[in-house]
Amino acid sequence: MNSYPYLDAKSHPPFLGDLGDITHEPNPKRLIDISSSPFVHSHQLRAKLEYMHMAGELDGGLPIIKNDVLVGIIPGPDLEFALDHLSEDDAENAMCYLGRPASRYSADSGSPSESMNILESSDAEIGRGLRDGELDFSSCVDPSPMASDIKSPLELVFECFSKLGLRYICVLDGGKFKGLVHKKAFVRYVKELEHQERKGEH
Repeated sequence: MNSYPYLDAKSHPPFLGDLGDITHEPNPKRLIDISSSPFVHSHQLRAKLEYMHMAGELDGGLPIIKNDVLVGIIPGPDLEFALDHLSEDDAENAMCYLGRPASRYSADSGSPSESMNILESSDAEIGRGLRDGELDFSSCVDPSPMASDIKSPLELVFECFSKLGLRYICVLDGGKFKGLVHKKAFVRYVKELEHQERKGEH
C-alpha cells in the first residue's frame, strides 16, 4: 500500500462504526496462549512469527493471553531478534519463558544472546530457577500494550493511529482479549471508505 504507514490526520472519511466492526476473531496462529504454562517451544514461536510475516505485518506483534486476558505482547522484530540469536541446539529444543520478567539475571550476561539465558527467576508462576533447555524471553515482552475497548469509536482509533504512531491496537471487551487491529488493516479500511465516498459523490 503506497500510503502506508501514513494517515492524513486532517482529511479522512466520516466514521460511523466502532472498533468491533473491524476486529476479527482471535486467530490461535496469531497469539500466544500461556494459560497452561508460561513456557512456549521455540519452534512454535518461529511458526507464529512466520505466519505473521506471511500476512505482511513484519512490524506487528503477538498478543500473550492467559485465560482469555491480555497480559502482554511480544513485538515481531523483538521476537525475531531473540530467535535469531539462539544457538543451533536452543533453536531446535528450547522452551522459552514468556511470563513475568525475572528479577535476577546472570552477572556476566553481555551479548544479546547471553542476556536471554537467564539463570534464575523469582516469578511466583514457576517458583524455581530455569532448567537446562529453558530460556527467558520475558525481556522481549511489552507488559502494557496499547489496548482499546471494542466499543471505542473509529474516530478515536483513527486519532490513535495517525497521531500516536501506533503499529497495532489490542481490542478488549470487558477485560477479555478480542483481537488485534494492525495499522495496515486500518489503512485498508480507510481507503475502502474513501473509495465508497467518492463513488457516492458521482
